[in-house]
Amino acid sequence: METIRLIISPNGLVSNEIIMIRKFFNMIFISPDGLSLHIYTAIAFSAGKKDQKIDYFPSFNGNRFSLKFQYENVERIRFTDLTESLFTQEKLLNKIWGNCNNLISEDQIKDVLKEMYFSDIYPNLEFPQHALYISDSNKSKLYNSVVCEGKYVAWDTDHYFTLAEKYKSDGLEYLNWIKAEVRLDHSLINNKLNFSIKFDMPKDIMCYCPDYMWYTCIPEELMNDLSEAMVGICDKPSMPNLMQQLADKTALQLREWIIDENIDRCKRYRLLFDGQNSELLNRKSYISVTMAILQRRNKHGNRQFFIGLLLAFLLAYASDWTRLNEIQRYLFGSSIFSPFTYIADALFPLCIIMMYLSVIMPTVRVTAGLKSRWQFIIKCCKILSIGATVLGLILFFVIFPILKFNNVGISSWTQHLIIACMILGLCTSCIYIGIGSLWKKLDFYDYF
Repeated sequence: METIRLIISPNGLVSNEIIMIRKFFNMIFISPDGLSLHIYTAIAFSAGKKDQKIDYFPSFNGNRFSLKFQYENVERIRFTDLTESLFTQEKLLNKIWGNCNNLISEDQIKDVLKEMYFSDIYPNLEFPQHALYISDSNKSKLYNSVVCEGKYVAWDTDHYFTLAEKYKSDGLEYLNWIKAEVRLDHSLINNKLNFSIKFDMPKDIMCYCPDYMWYTCIPEELMNDLSEAMVGICDKPSMPNLMQQLADKTALQLREWIIDENIDRCKRYRLLFDGQNSELLNRKSYISVTMAILQRRNKHGNRQFFIGLLLAFLLAYASDWTRLNEIQRYLFGSSIFSPFTYIADALFPLCIIMMYLSVIMPTVRVTAGLKSRWQFIIKCCKILSIGATVLGLILFFVIFPILKFNNVGISSWTQHLIIACMILGLCTSCIYIGIGSLWKKLDFYDYF
């Protein structure tokens, strides 16, 4: 198992009272051969102090505040600063951060800062010529900020880079987007990857991280087996069901991800972890994710071939009009034009197909990220969809013919019992499949 750690800590002394990691967005791309990781980290940061009028105020306090990003357990790594490109794609950031508006002059920046903090920010010594105003009307003002490009320095041989304040100005925060290319000695295919991120912050400093986002992107020829994915938070035991596959159409179409990473042909997974304030961040600051990376074709091939054979046999057997009519006449003595035969001829194949789709869609994928009560309900739907359909088929094709052969009378009301079982199986399978395909956006082609 490959184990990689990213440790985020202050680079030097912190002379302010608060460290604000306003935005943290981490995307990990795994290469098709499983031999490299491309890790894109966007982070908006600042240091500041409490104010009587506002909860937090970014302030320059003598020395330039700096963060260090140290990668451990890697042999070869290369860093690339993509911040300038990110600032030219601000419209795409609206999908994840709310409204991102360009500020293209010092006067615009000053006006927005004055409105945000209700104070005169003069006499600031320096101002950038370009910044972004990030705001979200659906969230608290803790998510709003004016960000400009921070100072970036990298040491590839020592496996770390630093980001620092660039201007001697109050009110400004800094946004950088860094790509880390990690080359592995062994392929991750049919293996596990353990990746962890730790915020190593001073105990006497308040630290906030209100907007924490972490994603993993897998090429379509591979898969992240969520049944084996585990997430550990600090010293607590690792837990399942904290990763969720996302719909393909929601992918963020950043230029680098389209050209370099081919994101349209990848499956994306999100870590279900919310940003936290200081107390909870200290408790959950160390987050470890273990993923099993498998070849998609090897995962389902033999099993689906066998299930497909059973499906073909059941469909052929249960859809034969002559057989259905003969069994129905044998059991109930009805005429050849019995309504039961018409209903069974339409209902049996449909129920078998829906049962098959319920079987091949993994429960762990459908229930991932849901509360335990909803997980229980969804699991019951799958069990009922399979059990009721199988019971109806066995009653009609096996149990009742055996009873009739042994001269046991079969009442006509049992026809209603069979139909009720099939309808129950059909309804519950529709609920289960609907949740998986419409709500969780699972693709059936992943399992055929």
